[in-house]
Amino acid sequence: MSRCVCRWHDAAAGELEWVIASDEGQILAPLRRGGIEELVGASAGHAVDLLIDAATVSTFEIRVPAKNAKVFASALPFAVEEHVAQEPGELIIAVGPEQARHHYPVAVISATEFERQLESLQEAGLELDSALVEFELVPTLSRELVLLLEGTNILAKVDPYQGFKSLSHHVEAFIVSALADQQTEFPKVRVFATPGDDHQKAKELADRLAGLATFEVETLPHDPLTAAVIADRFERHFDFLKVREQHTNEEAGRNRWWALAASLIAVALLTHAFNQYQQATTIEARATQVNERTEALFRSTFPEVKRIVDVRAQSLQQLEEIEAGYAARPTDFLAVLHDLGTTAKRGNLASKITLTELSFSQDALTVSLTAGAVEDVENYRRALEAKALAVNLLSAEPGEEDVVARLRVAK
Repeated sequence: MSRCVCRWHDAAAGELEWVIASDEGQILAPLRRGGIEELVGASAGHAVDLLIDAATVSTFEIRVPAKNAKVFASALPFAVEEHVAQEPGELIIAVGPEQARHHYPVAVISATEFERQLESLQEAGLELDSALVEFELVPTLSRELVLLLEGTNILAKVDPYQGFKSLSHHVEAFIVSALADQQTEFPKVRVFATPGDDHQKAKELADRLAGLATFEVETLPHDPLTAAVIADRFERHFDFLKVREQHTNEEAGRNRWWALAASLIAVALLTHAFNQYQQATTIEARATQVNERTEALFRSTFPEVKRIVDVRAQSLQQLEEIEAGYAARPTDFLAVLHDLGTTAKRGNLASKITLTELSFSQDALTVSLTAGAVEDVENYRRALEAKALAVNLLSAEPGEEDVVARLRVAK
């Protein structure tokens, strides 16, 4: 199988560079640069690996003492959260193979940034097989120091799962510090450089640092992209596309379970509603039978009765007529009734006023009440007037124990 390995050369200009090679590292088409449409045409029939800009990726090591994959997946966001400023849910997290016990290398990228690097390629119809971190171009063995010369800049890579660090002109200090951290000399230090001036600089660097470690100067044949393919040591530890697809599949699976659960709940509710309807229909049928039997028993007991009145139906009909009449002519019946009751049960009038009878006509309530004294009736009238009610005292007759009074109240 052949592969097209590509990366952005100038994203702002929409320019990429790519190499096509066999899985054995044989170059089938040399390095080319061009636009997205050219890449789509050149990669037809090949698996496509996109290299993600290393500047947009953060790498670090986490410790997760998990016993199984499910526990590890649950603990991963909390372990990552200590190393990043963003919420773990906003990141795509790729985990490398376990190093020391429970220690794992991690590479993370903002999901928004990842989609930005993929968006134009996917819109052009390019189907990617992987999205790998750019610094995996130059392979690194464990406890191996790699120096990469790019013009005047020197990049260092100490760990196979970490990105390059720019050393500028402080390479000696970095190596001394790295050797101290390792507590032993590196088994091997390699210097990568492109042919020409960079290669000569690499030799000069090796001579300058010969007293610190054993260097092997390795010349890249053409460019970093081609060299990595030929080296046949292309790492694939951090495939962000694979991680995103796994998350998408997991989310789709959860959505399917939720949809199934919702369907089961809907079926249960429909079954319950149907059972309730059947029960209500059965009760109504039984009530009809009871009414028919009751009427038959009544007629046999009182044969002289010619017409039987359905009191319930008659009451409902009268109530509907009253409600229809009030709907056609709105009144303040409820508001006035509320004020009558609340006023009689609050303040100094509590337990002194008892409403005994109400009648409503011509938008006014006629109230019969009993009070302890005439003064209580007068205080009640004034309290109602304070609520913007029109109150007429119709009568107030002292009895043996109470005063019986009648008031007409309206809004």
